[in-house]
Amino acid sequence: MMKRLIPLFTAFVTLSAAGQPAWADGYVFVRSIGGSGQFALPCSVAADSAGDVWVADCDNNRLVELNSSGQSLRTVATLEYPESVRLDPSGNVWVACAGGNAVEEFSGTGTYRGQFGSYGTGDGYLDWPDGVAVDKLGDVFVANSYSNTVQVFNTGGQWQRTIATLGTAKPGCVSSPANLALDAAGNVWIADQQNDRIEGLTSSGGFIASLNGSNVAVKNWLGLPAGVTVDSRGNIWVADTNNNRIVEFNSSGTYLTQFGSLGTGNGEFNWPYDVAVDPSGNVWVVDQQNNRIEEFAPAPEPSTLALLGVGAAALIGYRWRQKRAK
Repeated sequence: MMKRLIPLFTAFVTLSAAGQPAWADGYVFVRSIGGSGQFALPCSVAADSAGDVWVADCDNNRLVELNSSGQSLRTVATLEYPESVRLDPSGNVWVACAGGNAVEEFSGTGTYRGQFGSYGTGDGYLDWPDGVAVDKLGDVFVANSYSNTVQVFNTGGQWQRTIATLGTAKPGCVSSPANLALDAAGNVWIADQQNDRIEGLTSSGGFIASLNGSNVAVKNWLGLPAGVTVDSRGNIWVADTNNNRIVEFNSSGTYLTQFGSLGTGNGEFNWPYDVAVDPSGNVWVVDQQNNRIEEFAPAPEPSTLALLGVGAAALIGYRWRQKRAK
């Protein structure tokens, strides 16, 4: 994993609401985008191979592209309540538009390529699509939040199969599914909101695992998780919405780390709704009720700090993080 070095100015001058360095259990707060009218209840985020970040800005009914520095490049399109944005292996951008019960496709340069979908509750219809993901075979996975299904279409919009339906206790069933993510093997990971878990299924619907945060290290089980992504290492990142934190699992479902707490300060969240990891390993979080996107980066290792010739104040900041993590 590539690690971007964070300027010491950012790492040690940025403070949390409590006046402490905004470290986040192995990740350091980099920047906040929005919060001053730029976004209105954003719902989803995705990062492309160039490091640009795509945001489904729900209440503003638009798709926005940011560069890797968080600067707004453009409004790509006006859409009907875009709930989810994901990129396919070719770099095309797919958006689940819940308000229009449609899935729309754009090229990586923002050119409109087409759409499919119409309202209904049966196979091949959409009912408040809240998640979308596309695999290398051209299968388009769509999570219907209101009809409680995950369906698969081809890129032309023809229904192929339904891989998950309404249920609670039974593995592979869902209740109010939201964002989706695909791993390198083509398995789909579903933010199964009302069941407080992440469901892993094969592309044909075979059950893999349920991630519910019951590992004691997570302290509390997942609460209404709305966002999920898989990074280049195969690790699974979850926007644990009701618990106002981000949780990371490895590809086997073992808990790795978490960060975040309720608040409006740097590194804090109010209803985090989605998460993305860019090619450099930076983590982008949709902080929905704060109307912003927050970026975090892997914290520098002690050897990195030494090579940079960090002064005493910086080392104190690092030692504070080490103490906090114990």
